[in-house]
Amino acid sequence: ANEFAQEFGAPSLMYRSDIGEFGATKLGKYLENGTLNNSNGQFVEVPNHMDASNLASRGNLVLMVGAGHVATLTGGYSGEANIRNLNIFQAGAQDRNSGRHMFGGMKAVDGWGNKRIKSVKMYTWRSY
Repeated sequence: ANEFAQEFGAPSLMYRSDIGEFGATKLGKYLENGTLNNSNGQFVEVPNHMDASNLASRGNLVLMVGAGHVATLTGGYSGEANIRNLNIFQAGAQDRNSGRHMFGGMKAVDGWGNKRIKSVKMYTWRSY
């Protein structure tokens, strides 16, 4: 997600000189409270999955963040159009149940699971 953000001109999603290095949990807080907004643009919350998917499908940076995890939306759905089936790209840890490495394109539910998917928020980068 950080590499994608950098390509869009957004600030780092992992480090800032005045606050140091941070992970996905703090990233969620920083996106929510505007800490990462700067003179180049701002992160804006996207309140529903349909708008988030449409933005990503049109080439906008859209992040899905929550429960200590972050991924980039790639647009569209794998199956029925609901938040669980949003297409994402992530570089996550190894799945505890299946042993599968959670890297690459997949459905959002594969990244978060059924319970944690309810806590996610989505943000898009808007350049000035």
